[in-house]
Amino acid sequence: MKTIIALLCMIPGLAFPSENAAICPDNSFTCLERHMNDFYLADHDRFYSVYKQTFKQALQCRNYKDVARYLTIHSYSTAQDIAEINESMEQDTEALLLLKPKCFFEGYLLLTPQQQANLIGSYHLFSRPNHVMQLLHKFMQAGKYKHVATLIYNANQESYQSYGKDAEDAPMDDLYQKYKQ
Repeated sequence: MKTIIALLCMIPGLAFPSENAAICPDNSFTCLERHMNDFYLADHDRFYSVYKQTFKQALQCRNYKDVARYLTIHSYSTAQDIAEINESMEQDTEALLLLKPKCFFEGYLLLTPQQQANLIGSYHLFSRPNHVMQLLHKFMQAGKYKHVATLIYNANQESYQSYGKDAEDAPMDDLYQKYKQ
């Protein structure tokens, strides 16, 4: 009996589900940002609800601050411990960059220098490396976003050369379908 109780106590949310609500009870982005891993481990369904709402606001691009708020998630390295979170972020960030590049760049410009550096370091090519690199190359030619595009392009150049350059991208139609509003 003691073994069963001990095992139940080791599984977050199973033995004491009311404790899950103690982490980010208001479902706010600020709490997600500060307690990403704990929030995810305590209640990943609620975590993804807040995360997806934040991403949806960024993708709608009604306000560049919403985009910056979404991009700040990448500046918190604690999320790198959970592969599922990383994959969602990479996929969604790639979609934001490809579908709404101006919004992505404007959101980036609102980040602190530390958050900008962390985003550059944590963003990795995902399923459409050729499309991403072509888009970045286009923005590197001139204009307000030249510096940002160059930073992201250079940060991903090595991985692009090693696995992305000859890889076939996932279809853009799939991206439009998945993220249509």
